[in-house]
Amino acid sequence: PKGLPLVRDISHHIPLHSDSKPVQIRPYKYPYFQKMEIERLVTKMHHSGVIRNNTSPFSSPVLLVKKKDGS
Repeated sequence: PKGLPLVRDISHHIPLHSDSKPVQIRPYKYPYFQKMEIERLVTKMHHSGVIRNNTSPFSSPVLLVKKKDGS
């Protein structure tokens, strides 16, 4: 797709059980060139509004996957 979808005025909430504990998975170790690419992509998505800062106690690792065209 080219560009971002239209902004929707929808607030999403996932109800949790009172005894649930946050899932916290440690980040993977990346080669330097992948770490730099992840930082570049995250910065780009943050500046364009695709992602935003979050204070959630939940976390999951990032994984880079090459496309069929090698990019």
